[in-house]
Amino acid sequence: MKKVKKKNNFIRVGILIMVLAIIPISVFLVQKNQENRSQAALKDDDKCTSKGGSCNKVSKSIKRGAPCTTSNGKKGEIVFGLCSGGNDKRCCVPLSNATPVKKGTSGGGSGSSGDLKVATFNIGHANKTRKASAKSIAAEIKSHDFDVIGLQEADRSSSLTKKIVESSGMNDYFHTSTSAGNSILSNKNLTNNDYVRLTNCGNDSFRAVQKTILKVNNKNVSFYNAHIDFNSSCRKRQAEDIVDVIKKDSNPWILVGDFNFGLSGCDKSDDIFKGYGIVKGDGGTKCTDMIIYSKNKGIEKTSDKIYYTRGDLSDHNMISATFEVN
Repeated sequence: MKKVKKKNNFIRVGILIMVLAIIPISVFLVQKNQENRSQAALKDDDKCTSKGGSCNKVSKSIKRGAPCTTSNGKKGEIVFGLCSGGNDKRCCVPLSNATPVKKGTSGGGSGSSGDLKVATFNIGHANKTRKASAKSIAAEIKSHDFDVIGLQEADRSSSLTKKIVESSGMNDYFHTSTSAGNSILSNKNLTNNDYVRLTNCGNDSFRAVQKTILKVNNKNVSFYNAHIDFNSSCRKRQAEDIVDVIKKDSNPWILVGDFNFGLSGCDKSDDIFKGYGIVKGDGGTKCTDMIIYSKNKGIEKTSDKIYYTRGDLSDHNMISATFEVN
């Protein structure tokens, strides 16, 4: 009997030792898990704060692009995917430093007859990141009421553009200048559609700059759309080709596109497009996606804005600008 009791005591002691050993391991694992989660959260939150934003708790029904206020009181818009905390937290990114809209203009596509709201958007074949559908891209474009937008990487054939056009109800001019393809979409009539070939550097099928003419406030405005080569020496030559085209245009003109000038800077684009107005992507720090326009020719920029579509609809952000045509 004593032997059985002694054996049971050994068992109890053994269990106690195991429990005591398991507790610190469990605590360590919990702490490690929390640490990993906090590190992941920090990375997400850093993405938000790097854009000057803050992570705010919002309703689950909030839509991307909805107006908001950052923690330091700046007006902003909601961006998805940059905050920890699940569906109840969203990043509020401050609006880009836009010039104040002049009195008497709305700054939007539905404004006065002299307003022209333009945009540029590399849609990455609608499959670079989250495999966005043509319908979701069309919904994004339509929600901002652009008068005209230049799309890059709109696919080899016009099939993707056609789906976007069907969903957006806009007019379009598609041109295959590379394996990517470019398209101009507008709620206005597109006239005198044309393109000019750019220098062929031998590493791609030929690239071109598209051109169409829009009637705004009874005035002809030329709208150009381009996607130039990634190779540094080639893109310089192709950019110079485009300058040769636009400097001969007697109309006020706007040029949009993916110019591939530096992922962290602007390379030599400021020199090439010197003397023209430029709206640069990502708060003026990058010259991959840009809107370039003629000065002193009857158009004046009244505002500009960045839409943080990268990682959601594309691998690029969409940028826009509103012009007053006199």
